[in-house]
Amino acid sequence: MGMAGRVLACVTFVPPLFDFCRKSRKLTHQPLSSAQILRLNGFMATTMKRLESRKLYYGFPVYVLTYRDPSARTGWSMSTGSSSYSLGWTAAFGVWGKTNGASRIKEAGECTLSLVTRELMPIAERLGSARGIDVHDKIERCGAQLASLPEDGGGADREAGAVNEPMKYLAGSSLVLDLEVASVTEIDGYVNFLAHVRSRYVAESLVDERGALVSSKLSPVNFVGDVASTVYRFPSDEVVGLGGFLK
Repeated sequence: MGMAGRVLACVTFVPPLFDFCRKSRKLTHQPLSSAQILRLNGFMATTMKRLESRKLYYGFPVYVLTYRDPSARTGWSMSTGSSSYSLGWTAAFGVWGKTNGASRIKEAGECTLSLVTRELMPIAERLGSARGIDVHDKIERCGAQLASLPEDGGGADREAGAVNEPMKYLAGSSLVLDLEVASVTEIDGYVNFLAHVRSRYVAESLVDERGALVSSKLSPVNFVGDVASTVYRFPSDEVVGLGGFLK
């Protein structure tokens, strides 16, 4: 299926921390076996060493931000990032303060954040290293395609008087968050956005018949490394359910 033809479904997630605590209370805690304790004792004997690095990425999903940009031919532009998290109906992400994306998202007060799979990495990496490419046709030159969020979302909760055009995202993405910026904090040259999640969408293939996320099929690309070296890490097929390590 082509990128533009990938269907997104709207799903409602229980806030992860609350959900974890609620479910964990129902689990039976079994004591560690002697063999487990022996293995853990060897593992926990690891010696720590101070890491002297200006940056550290310890496994963040690669995403693409899509935001309004009047200087772009389509009226929209995209940037790639990796520093984000989501908790309940809030999400946070950070970008370098001197980028076009930082300025445009501040101005518009909204954007979408799309998780990419391995198949989209040739596009995501080009969007993230497109310095010197004219913003006017950045999306086209990087091989990306714009897609519109379904009419049941895409900024449906935005304030009256705002632009009614559906929010856009990177076509082919596995998961999309529709975000409205709540606050902006600048630290050490980086702009940290805290946003309200207006709606969430995932590829239809990642939703079961109950409308719930099939967690085992979500495969984000993780960005790992420091100033000296950075790499992309891909999930394995191993899946362990909540409580699997209490047995």
